[in-house]
Amino acid sequence: MKNKTTYIAATVALLFIQYSTFAQHLAAKTYNVCSGKWTDAAVWNNNYPGTTIKENDVVIITGDVIVNANIIIEGTLQIDKGAKLIGMKDLLISKTGKLINNGSTVMRCITNEGYISNNLLLEAISEIANYGNIENNSLAVSGTNFPNVGGTANGKAGIYIVNNSVLVSPTSKFGSNIQLLCIN
Repeated sequence: MKNKTTYIAATVALLFIQYSTFAQHLAAKTYNVCSGKWTDAAVWNNNYPGTTIKENDVVIITGDVIVNANIIIEGTLQIDKGAKLIGMKDLLISKTGKLINNGSTVMRCITNEGYISNNLLLEAISEIANYGNIENNSLAVSGTNFPNVGGTANGKAGIYIVNNSVLVSPTSKFGSNIQLLCIN
């Protein structure tokens, strides 16, 4: 009797986990935008994701988007090759967030707690603050400081240009295959 009860409990738990995972994937959405202002619902074909990209959602930029509000990435933001994401606003990549930059991203401030893959140009007019993982395979420019506090700055021959100071903590890591240029 005890084995049968344990079996039923385990089966119910397994079904619950599978249903929860399935429900999360059903709730995930993919948003595409060509060009325009981030907050203009019309450029999103009236399928505007808001200023917070939810954890399971994916936003794909295929043209030139002007960011006119601060953006929080809990899911995935992908900028395609030839596309641009530009704005004098802040970009926050949360612990669950991913920024996949195959185009040009220029923002006022970029704070990374999650994951960034940069394959062309990633620039912050103010600073790029890294508490997560940056995989810079091209060029990352920080207008003032580059605090890498407990974060990892890697890349395949990526170049980090910092116009003021690089700030590190004892747990910061820098890949051996990157260049870090500090200009004061």
